[in-house]
Amino acid sequence: MRFLSRPLLGVALLAVLLLPLSAQPRFLTTDLGPLGGSYGTDPYDLIPINASGQVALWQTNATQTLIRAVSWKNGVFTELGSLATDPASKAWGLNDAGVVVGSSGTMVFSASGTASFSRRHGVVFGPDGPLAVGPATTAIYGINSAGVMAGESGSRPILFDGTTVINLGSTTTTGAARAINAAGQIVGYSNTTTTPRHAFLYENGKMRDLGTLGGPSSSAEAVNAAGQIVGFSARADGVNRAFLYSSGQMSELPTIPAGTTDMRAYGINARGQIIGFYMTPSPRPFLYEAGVTVDLNSLVSPPPGSTPAPSGFATLWFASGINDAGQITGAGSYVTSGTASSSLHAFLLTPAVTVSPAAATFPVGGVFMLDAVPALPASAFQWLRNGTPVPGATLQSLLVVDATVAHGGAYACRITTASGDYLSASSILTAQTDPGVPPSRLINLSVLSSLGGASDTFTLGTVVGGAGASGPLALLARATGPSLAAFGLSDLLTDPRLEFFSGLTRTAENNDWAGDAVVRAVSAQVGAFSFASATSRDASVYVATNPPGDKSVRVSGTGPGTVLAEIYDATPAAAVLPSSPRLVNLSVLKPLGSGLTVGFVIAGTASKTVLVRAVGPTLAADFSLPGAVADPRLTLFSGPVKVAENDNWSASANGLAHNLLAARSGAFFFANGSKDAALVATLAPGSYTVVAEAVGATGIALVEVYEVP
Repeated sequence: MRFLSRPLLGVALLAVLLLPLSAQPRFLTTDLGPLGGSYGTDPYDLIPINASGQVALWQTNATQTLIRAVSWKNGVFTELGSLATDPASKAWGLNDAGVVVGSSGTMVFSASGTASFSRRHGVVFGPDGPLAVGPATTAIYGINSAGVMAGESGSRPILFDGTTVINLGSTTTTGAARAINAAGQIVGYSNTTTTPRHAFLYENGKMRDLGTLGGPSSSAEAVNAAGQIVGFSARADGVNRAFLYSSGQMSELPTIPAGTTDMRAYGINARGQIIGFYMTPSPRPFLYEAGVTVDLNSLVSPPPGSTPAPSGFATLWFASGINDAGQITGAGSYVTSGTASSSLHAFLLTPAVTVSPAAATFPVGGVFMLDAVPALPASAFQWLRNGTPVPGATLQSLLVVDATVAHGGAYACRITTASGDYLSASSILTAQTDPGVPPSRLINLSVLSSLGGASDTFTLGTVVGGAGASGPLALLARATGPSLAAFGLSDLLTDPRLEFFSGLTRTAENNDWAGDAVVRAVSAQVGAFSFASATSRDASVYVATNPPGDKSVRVSGTGPGTVLAEIYDATPAAAVLPSSPRLVNLSVLKPLGSGLTVGFVIAGTASKTVLVRAVGPTLAADFSLPGAVADPRLTLFSGPVKVAENDNWSASANGLAHNLLAARSGAFFFANGSKDAALVATLAPGSYTVVAEAVGATGIALVEVYEVP
């Protein structure tokens, strides 16, 4: 909210910075150590990676006598153990919280002495050691953020909700559940005594046959957050091909090169990047994106087999895991110094430079921002559009204002480092041209915080308006204390109170919501959780007609405790028009303490460019606010994935766009060199979190989220 205001300076139009994809390397290679002779002996050997770059895998000791599940993160391996009844273990899945699942079992040795693994029990590798899941012969292959697991038990596909093993399909169904996403969608393969193996999707208690590419069999191996599924299927000629299942259709991925004898997809991320391997006749890993399939061996640095170093990967063979940051795991042939023969090692490929966002639909006449995030120190940046370098586009961030249809295209960034040049993946930007489609909008602000006592308060704010908008806007405000107990929170504010202001005038207030039928109905409409009961002492007000201008909600209570404060745009989605008013600014003014977490939600069909700020020094210097924090820092997250961060706004190319976009957004300027924090991001519709912290001494901060028109 614009609690504070002053005249804005005139705006100078920033020059438009726009962005061939060449054979430059895109990925840095990390050796994750030997897998031994066990890889591929079990048909479920995958090496998953989560959003934070943690990898789950296994290692074989030097004498090939023991396999143990391990976790790897930031160069550190952690052995995960095995059940007391089983000497060996493998890790096959993990979630973004770092919980690893797999199987415990025994070692099996071939006549030549090669070790392989025989699974016996499903396992969750917890902080107190491995825990058995389900009966004997259970194996766990996936786990989502809610802790729901997918796998097989007795050769039947199952899910495990933490309490009960649930068989999927009918009593005659066999197969395995191979993966599960955050929404609880499970994919895998199943068959009966009368039907061959087919890929399936399990959701809402039902198993759906996904069919095949024309042949007798198929298997689904991964599902992303959007419900897109990948796997492999036989064609009519009997040859396996990788598939993508999306919007009810199974389509074959293009193969490379011609003559591929087998091709399988094992992973897909939120960007729609797909990985797997193909045989021609030896295995090779592939990356599929933007309609093109590429051998990963051509995209890594140093190129396999070409390094003068005494040890390194001779060839990458399989790709089996990919996260939303584009990091890829797999296995390849590794040559060790002084050894004539190669061994099988796991690898991690990390993009040398990542462009965010990976894709966006932007409004004509609006603004979009692209950021290049290098994994290596970069001495130079060059943006490209549709493969052509853009003159003068040599900053780490790329800003386009007053965008036109012609600004759509494939954008990439090439960085120069001490070890050479690297090229990012493309970010695909598309213009939204239909004038009948309402602009995307901010629809919710939430702050989970604490009050120190009856005299302590904090304020949430918003501004109702928007270019071309007219009419009033309905708002719902809530202050939840007692009902947070259902989420496992303690030390709650037992009796929160809220006051609603239009400008400086208090227009509504509430202490106990008392089961108000309108509040109940509107809370359900906007997707807010229900209060515990009609007698809970949570507070809420619904204001049906809010004219344009500043609105604020002051939260207080009768004692210390944790409270969740929220503001919702209560316009039904079906009633939103291009001319509908919207929330153009969301904010909270509060002491940071050890850190302040603010959530906001973007609704609509196009991406939204936002200006996010953590203001401290300017509050003290220009508005004489005592106790303002001297040096705030902010970080923007989408779920567990860090989208952007900033400490001092003028110290980054992204932050330098601040004063221009502040003027467009109606925000006050920062003084040059101030230690306020600000960042600009173009975001897809969804939920986001801002974490504001103090660098050094804490104090009061104004945390703001503005739409950039």
